Amino acid sequence: MKIMTVERGGSVYSFQNREEFERIYKDVWTNKVYDFATRNSAPFIIDAGAHIGIATVFFKRQYPQATILAFEPNPTTSAIFERNIHQNRLNGVKLVRAALAATPGNIPLYISRETEAPWSWGDAIVKNAWFNEEANRSIIVPAVTLSSFLSRQVDLLKLDIEGAECAVLTEAVGQLHVVKQIIMEFHGSYVNPDNDLGQVLSFLTETAFTYMIRQNGHEIKEQAVRVSDPFWLEIHATRP
Repeated sequence: MKIMTVERGGSVYSFQNREEFERIYKDVWTNKVYDFATRNSAPFIIDAGAHIGIATVFFKRQYPQATILAFEPNPTTSAIFERNIHQNRLNGVKLVRAALAATPGNIPLYISRETEAPWSWGDAIVKNAWFNEEANRSIIVPAVTLSSFLSRQVDLLKLDIEGAECAVLTEAVGQLHVVKQIIMEFHGSYVNPDNDLGQVLSFLTETAFTYMIRQNGHEIKEQAVRVSDPFWLEIHATRP
């Protein structure tokens, strides 16, 4: 496993794939896709789909007293996540090496077969449109439920879980009242019809969230979503 390390914006990041790192860094730090406001100077943040920790570092720079619970199921990626947390001397961050899913247990995670510079941001517990038998393989990872971690107020729930959004929110819908804000990347695909956008938006409405949808960097109405295979949306939801 080849690891590269760079210093950027006063923080230090290790990664395996430079192009992947640069794209995520731009989204997080330049486009500020995870920027959020709270009156709580020490917010509790859940970072689901934490990858190598770029968003986690962003949250800690934005709110140094934040407590962050991060989820990352890929063993290689989670090891790099821990490395980035340690070399940036970030306190108050706990990593759960597991995927969020509808039920606890052990489940397949579909990852790249590439070992030198893998694209790991598409790792998923479902076979998405980009899954290919030649390019991907599966490993078995632990799975946990979101509801089992919603025992206190959550100031921000960040979800980037590659097509499992509907299943995870369905399982946790009875406890979403403890969450104040959600920033979610929704992954739609004809090969994964169970990840239903309408159902996700209904859950948000039923639990007193108001939401805003962005596609390709532009705010749009639900009716204007461009459905391709696959398609991605940013959904920002807040509770009064």
